[in-house]
Amino acid sequence: METIIFKPVEHVTTDDLISLIVSDILQPNSFEDEYKEIYDGVTNQMNDPIKIDDLIMMLVDLKTLGANYVSIDYHTDHREYELDGQEVRLATQEEIDDHIRKDKQFQIDFIIKKIEQLDTEKFLFENKLKSMSGE
Repeated sequence: METIIFKPVEHVTTDDLISLIVSDILQPNSFEDEYKEIYDGVTNQMNDPIKIDDLIMMLVDLKTLGANYVSIDYHTDHREYELDGQEVRLATQEEIDDHIRKDKQFQIDFIIKKIEQLDTEKFLFENKLKSMSGE
């Protein structure tokens, strides 16, 4: 069976999008001044726009670093975009074997930790039982 691998390349974020728009459109020193906004027609007001040239530059940078795919998230609390460049391709047999080995080791480590936790709980319950029964 063929396997697709997703490998992170780089994570980048924009600056605050409204600040970028205001500094790009208004005079550099007028950022502190009040301004008004007009939305004419149907626009997407669920997130902020980003200047196409800025987005292209970010995408070119990610591609230069080896990304061939990108995921883009908008964060309303920061009013910014986060771009995660990824290398997406067919996995080699070595990568598949390494993933299986790491997953198996993770499961083994998890089980060992759970057994240790249960041993500790058993010890505590046995001591509590001894103290309650007067032994």
